[in-house]
Amino acid sequence: MQLAALPAKELLDSARKAEEWGYASLYVPDHWAYEGQGGGGLDDGANAWEATAMLGAVAVATSRARIGALVLCNLFRHPATTAQATVTLDHVSGGRAQLGIGSGWTKAEFEMMGMPFPDVKPRLRMLEEAVRVVKSLWTEQRTTFTGEFYRLKDAFIVPKPVQSPHPPIMLGGSGKGILRIAAREADHVNVISDAGRAGTILMSEVAR
Repeated sequence: MQLAALPAKELLDSARKAEEWGYASLYVPDHWAYEGQGGGGLDDGANAWEATAMLGAVAVATSRARIGALVLCNLFRHPATTAQATVTLDHVSGGRAQLGIGSGWTKAEFEMMGMPFPDVKPRLRMLEEAVRVVKSLWTEQRTTFTGEFYRLKDAFIVPKPVQSPHPPIMLGGSGKGILRIAAREADHVNVISDAGRAGTILMSEVAR
């Protein structure tokens, strides 16, 4: 179940109830602002919580369900921050964390914040590098990595995740590019309508 846009107390109450009703996994989205229905601009009336902080609260409010983001936007965080946040969640939740991550797709929220929004191809290459960095930081004592976007030297995070070899990874997105990365690096994939090039959800793509 995905929990989105609710006031904080209602979201946590919903998480508790969903677990009681038997939901096996609970997710929150990761946006500065949500896109309106049918690509109608950004919705300034919807609560958009910082995902990793809210997941920590969901972890404390529940005891059995797996928890994660659907999905973290890779452009918001360095992969080392993503790795550390997920390890923190894994320990706080007693080994229930799942890393959901994608390349980012809502162009309007990046424009609003004055942040660069690369074309879909470099975003996907960046995502693949980020997942490789995260997995290495989770499983190796030291990580040295030289990529197109990320460079780490003798890097480490302590502690390692509760789950072995690491928390499950779910990639979210659309198109063949995300499927190719998921086949190499992920345990699950969440497919949405194509938004990569347009930077928005078009109703024509939803229908297709």
